[in-house]
Amino acid sequence: TVRLPVVKHRARPRPTNTPPVQHPATTDPVLVIEDEEGIERLIRTTLESAGYTVVSAFDGTDALAQIRDNTHSFGAVTLDLMLPEVSSTEVFRELYSTQPEVPVLLVTARHDLAPASIREVPHLPKPFTPAELLAALGNLLRRTPGRAPG
Repeated sequence: TVRLPVVKHRARPRPTNTPPVQHPATTDPVLVIEDEEGIERLIRTTLESAGYTVVSAFDGTDALAQIRDNTHSFGAVTLDLMLPEVSSTEVFRELYSTQPEVPVLLVTARHDLAPASIREVPHLPKPFTPAELLAALGNLLRRTPGRAPG
């Protein structure tokens, strides 16, 4: 016979598939440059549910228009490596010529294909989870001077 002490059972919180709402690490809009609709939607809804404001561009030409618009100072940019029309390298150059302080997160399944000029940009490998996206963006913003959360 084995006797064990009675312990009151505490209810454990149930795990959820959605990331917890977090406070955004920037109040400026995040520019999401992604040509794949499903991935753009995942990034946008994840960031919006965490409190970020999102502006989307669906190809390189659209991205250049958003960057040159001058109505937004971007808090961060997620940049797909493989873009139609205008390359991610050209978008990157234009972004840094107009907003050199903006942190960029390269989102790609093939980081090995990145040109040398952007290979050192922090990257998030595809596929990724919403939690991984929020962590990567949060880490990027914390490492960027003047962009840390309050």
